[in-house]
Amino acid sequence: MTNYLPLIFGISSLLLGIYLFLVFFGIYKPKTSEETEEKSENMKLMMKVISLILKGGYNVLNLDSDTYRINSKKAETKWSETAKDSLNKYCLIGMREQPKENSKINFDYCNCTSEKIMKTYTQIEYEKIIKKPIDEQFKVFSELVKDCKAELQKKIDSVETANK
Repeated sequence: MTNYLPLIFGISSLLLGIYLFLVFFGIYKPKTSEETEEKSENMKLMMKVISLILKGGYNVLNLDSDTYRINSKKAETKWSETAKDSLNKYCLIGMREQPKENSKINFDYCNCTSEKIMKTYTQIEYEKIIKKPIDEQFKVFSELVKDCKAELQKKIDSVETANK
């Protein structure tokens, strides 16, 4: 099921920010507004307006379905750059048996699998999984990367067809 909360919050923040921006600069003057605020208050309001516009725009452009998920048990942790690189390198090492003409395809496949793993698991969860036996790791990751495998096979088939 698609989570629409990030889109709803993003659009509402964006619209509120635009409204406050228009009121602040006098482009739109509501009937109930009075011009009795000091410049320092105006500056504080301006900073809030800009932050609302930027936050709303960011939320609309970068939809993340887990941002406002209710009862989410996934901890918000970032993958370190070295861990991301290691994940890709580990995958590419496993792909070394493939022909060299497929190196770009292999690289795309490894990027796909790495992205899926990083979106699904935290770095700590991943490290716990890879300490398990290979057959258990296969069970965990096979369903996760099945779309990446299908795309890899399509690309390999198209290269083989082109070479015939």
